[in-house]
Amino acid sequence: MMIDWDSIWFEEGMCEYLSKKLTLNENQFDEIAKKELELIHLFKDKYGKHLLDDLVVLVMKQKI
Repeated sequence: MMIDWDSIWFEEGMCEYLSKKLTLNENQFDEIAKKELELIHLFKDKYGKHLLDDLVVLVMKQKI
C-alpha cells in the first residue's frame, strides 16, 4: 500500500492517531483501537478496499 502524501486523509489520520496516543493511557488507547477495528470489519464488506478519497465521493453520491 502506498501513502498518498498529498491526500488530506493522511493528515487527518495522523491528527486522530497522535491526539489519542498522546492524551490517553495505554488501556484507553487500546480500547478505542479495538472499537475502531470492529467498525472497520463492520463496514469493509460494504465499502471494500476503496481509498478514502474514493469513499468520500461514494458516500456523497449515496447521501448517507
